Amino acid sequence: MASGSNDLRLRIYEHLHRLSLRYYDHAKIGALVSTITSDVSTIQDFASSSTLDIVIDLLTILFMVGLMFWLDWDFTLIAVAFTPVLLVFVFHFKKAVKEATRAVRVRQSEVLSIVQRGLGAIRVTKAFGRQDLELAHLEAASHATVVAALRARRIKSLMSPLVAIVVAICTAVVLWKGTSLIVAGTMTAGALTVYLAYLKKFFKPVKDLASMSSTIAQTTVALERIQNASRPFYRPMTSSKSGPAPSIPAASAVRSPSTASASAMTGTILCCTRCRSTSSRGRRSALSAQPVPANRRS
Repeated sequence: MASGSNDLRLRIYEHLHRLSLRYYDHAKIGALVSTITSDVSTIQDFASSSTLDIVIDLLTILFMVGLMFWLDWDFTLIAVAFTPVLLVFVFHFKKAVKEATRAVRVRQSEVLSIVQRGLGAIRVTKAFGRQDLELAHLEAASHATVVAALRARRIKSLMSPLVAIVVAICTAVVLWKGTSLIVAGTMTAGALTVYLAYLKKFFKPVKDLASMSSTIAQTTVALERIQNASRPFYRPMTSSKSGPAPSIPAASAVRSPSTASASAMTGTILCCTRCRSTSSRGRRSALSAQPVPANRRS
């Protein structure tokens, strides 16, 4: 799996080098770095640790359902009746986790972009004493990342208790039905005990798959980010009948305030340097134009 992630990382990096410069007028370098490192690692972890567990859980569920139908199809229908409710809950939960995870990844990319931009222009930042401004930018982005991470953690923490409640309700219904059959004399206590044991083994992989939905959501977000990072930027062109084609914004129009200020400071430094060099050349030409005294001529 390590070689697969290495190949994926190299292919993404090679593809980014083949994109046009217009793509980098709109893309954030920090987000691309985060995609190449963190998102690829997320996919590697899922492929190496979670794929085999998902296959084993699915096979276990199929085997236990067949065995339970063979033992008592009436009780098995009660257990299977709760499965659609659990699936609907897991589906909506997965969508919420996916949105929260996407927000966390976006905030983390913004933090990385601010750090990359600030350290890349460290000379300009120190020359104009803007360390406090860069620190304020990073503090705001880091606080937003913490808020998004706490929201995602709060959503993930609701999964296990709610699944446990659904499983407990299903077990209670089966136990109530079995008890009524024992009282009526159509079922023995041993048969009910064996069936409850199989029911417990059936719900264990179901709980594992439900708890793994957050991991699947994180992997899905990582794949989406890789696709978005590898997709070149295209602006749709209009026909001549609908009017002139929209103009492409300049690079300075899409830069962030910090980047624009850094570019302005760099231009100011270059202008000052040129002015100093021009003034020094003017002084040298003025000195060379002065007449030489007679005593120095002799």
